[in-house]
Amino acid sequence: MTAPVIAKLDEVDIAAAIDANVAYNNAVSKITSRMDHIVQRCIEIAGGKLDWWDWLGDGDWDDQASGDFIHSYQKDCLSIRAEWDTKKEIIFIDKDGNECGIEEGFPTRWLYEDFEEEFSKGLKNYKEKEKQRAANTKENKKKNKEKKKALVDTIAAKFTKEERKLLGL
Repeated sequence: MTAPVIAKLDEVDIAAAIDANVAYNNAVSKITSRMDHIVQRCIEIAGGKLDWWDWLGDGDWDDQASGDFIHSYQKDCLSIRAEWDTKKEIIFIDKDGNECGIEEGFPTRWLYEDFEEEFSKGLKNYKEKEKQRAANTKENKKKNKEKKKALVDTIAAKFTKEERKLLGL
């Protein structure tokens, strides 16, 4: 059996591939510069100082291989890895109500939209949501404690004084 014949390429095919690669590299360079600005500003607004960032690679977070734009891109989200001086997680709520973290991803639309006001508001909204969540947790614990006490009191009322004393009620 003979191998199939593959048609020869011509110089136009090679030139087109090189031109496409140059155009891609130029576009990714612009995107990376914009993303660098976004990451730095967001971490500054959150009170930190960026140590480094990179596009998320096609491996795990622990994979030290450098990432690239294509593997980090999703229609609605750009994923990165980053480290900053405060080490605290930075979470915000975007204008669509989504909770986002610096490392979980930035809205892709921030590449072509203003983002600073949305990010600042998103930080405040997340902090308020966390305070409310904590208050709700505290309130629920208090209510559960009160319910438990009422239940114990109801049960204890069914025992005699001596039985309650014996049970420590």
